[in-house]
Amino acid sequence: MPKKIGLNPAQFGLFATPLEAMIPADAEVRVVAAFVDQLDLSALGFKPVQADGASAYGAELLLKLYLYGYLNRIRSSRQLERACAVNIEVMWLIDNLKPKYHTIADFRKHHPKALKAVFREYVLLLKDWELIAGQRLAVDGTKIHAQNARKQNFNRAKLQRKLERIERGIAAALQEFADRDAQEASDSKRELQQQALDKLTALRERKAVYEEMQTDLAESGANQLSQTDADARSMMVKGTESLVGYNIQSVVDDAHNLIVHTEATNVNDIQALGGLAGAAKDILDLPDQSEEPIDILADKGYYDATNLATVEALGMEPFVAERKTKPRAAGGYGAREFEYKEEADVYVCPEGEELTSNGRWYQQRESRGGRTPTERRFRRYRISHTICAQCPIREQCLSEAARNNRHGKVLHHHEHAAALARNRQRLQEWPEVYPSRQAIVEHPFGTIKRSWGAYFTLVRGLEAVDGEFSLLALSYNLRRSVSILGVAELLRRLRGRVLAGNDSILACLGALGSLVAALYGYFLCILRVKPVGQNFT
Repeated sequence: MPKKIGLNPAQFGLFATPLEAMIPADAEVRVVAAFVDQLDLSALGFKPVQADGASAYGAELLLKLYLYGYLNRIRSSRQLERACAVNIEVMWLIDNLKPKYHTIADFRKHHPKALKAVFREYVLLLKDWELIAGQRLAVDGTKIHAQNARKQNFNRAKLQRKLERIERGIAAALQEFADRDAQEASDSKRELQQQALDKLTALRERKAVYEEMQTDLAESGANQLSQTDADARSMMVKGTESLVGYNIQSVVDDAHNLIVHTEATNVNDIQALGGLAGAAKDILDLPDQSEEPIDILADKGYYDATNLATVEALGMEPFVAERKTKPRAAGGYGAREFEYKEEADVYVCPEGEELTSNGRWYQQRESRGGRTPTERRFRRYRISHTICAQCPIREQCLSEAARNNRHGKVLHHHEHAAALARNRQRLQEWPEVYPSRQAIVEHPFGTIKRSWGAYFTLVRGLEAVDGEFSLLALSYNLRRSVSILGVAELLRRLRGRVLAGNDSILACLGALGSLVAALYGYFLCILRVKPVGQNFT
């Protein structure tokens, strides 16, 4: 059987073929180049990156490098540096330049806001192409690991446990020193005593460090302190499982599962829905009132009356899964069995008795027993103990504390409880809407975390993490665009934006103008010369 024979690596002219000819016309890397060439990077906040003792690298080259790397699962600056030397597509993309890894890393670290602005620009472009409908948006968050070990994250309870352990260690070291001191003088006695003294000194130094951290926590008012990445927080993932990291929020459009907005946070989901819906509305320039309602889908982690009311005030209709309530005792009544009559401002229990309020609003605290009030308000609705005492199921309806203290039933009515009721009604009237949430919003997370391995961040600080995941979201949208439109069509649309700035000239040339436009687009692809004065908006 004939055997294939390759070319001799030492042969002269083996790579005499131009790089342009080695990159297929439908290569995805051409989309990266065409997209970046549309941007006015200085207007978006990018600055040239100065290498030590050398000329500055253009921001467009490093942005192309990062987009290509993230699209191909290369996130490390050292791996990107190597790709510049061995990857033919990268050589073509950045004009065969070879920036050092530190220069590459600095670009990502110093431009988080600019990276977020680039992501926003592409979202606007997708909307212009009608790939984003803006009629049904799904919201979700996912936890990622920070560059901070679990043992380098502390809260008040953890610091107290460590100090108590150190106190026990100090007591043991003192006892050990006293036991050695009672022994007869010898070289081994002095050596053992010195070991005990060294241990005592080390423990006292650690104690001073932890006490200083306790002071920092008290002065800052924060609940946690992370030593490596100051913005990282310990957050629950599922059940009792936790990680030290960030919560990445995303808003995804249902038309093609494209990401509309992404935001890095270090808190849980409960207060995020209103802000995310507002950000998506601003980016897409959605109307306050539309013929068809704009649906916002979210899981029970976002179930909060204030945020539901905020979404409704934006002209949107939230479909948020309700939180499960604790099962009540058999035969008893839960809060949902009490009907609220808005006109009379009373609650009516299933036995027909009314619970009334004094009309006063109370400020909800940050946590049970906490002192800091929030903007959330509620009213208390009560019924006399005399009436409850005559109820045949009072044992199941009233808590043990209420029965012992001779109190009647008490209900709390949130200021925006009506928003909860309307949300429940929507879930019941359109049961087919909410189940689509998972298929919409989990698609990007599955690709970014599972397929691309981005379940951790490579940068430190909330703003930098926000910039990196904006870059990931942009890469995801680019990959989805290629899947939806194909490389050829996507390139045609991107190049068409370059030509749009020259329409006034070409319109005067008639048929010749069309030929010039075609040639201009072809040579722009080859030379990748950025047109002067073009602004991607």
